[in-house]
Amino acid sequence: MTRRDEVEYLLGRSKEFLETAKYQIDTGFMISRLTEFKTLEQALRLYLKSKALVRGVDYPRTHRVRTR
Repeated sequence: MTRRDEVEYLLGRSKEFLETAKYQIDTGFMISRLTEFKTLEQALRLYLKSKALVRGVDYPRTHRVRTR
């Protein structure tokens, strides 16, 4: 996958999460405020990763918090 493909993928997924959050808020489907927060947080994380890639900044592709 090229960098451009990855940026487009991340932006697409970010938009999907954002649309899901909007839908859940509009329909009152939210189970809790935590669910609303997590959906919006994921949208923002993916958006920021895509913008970092556009600027040539690579991000760690791991779920680990520690580096060592």
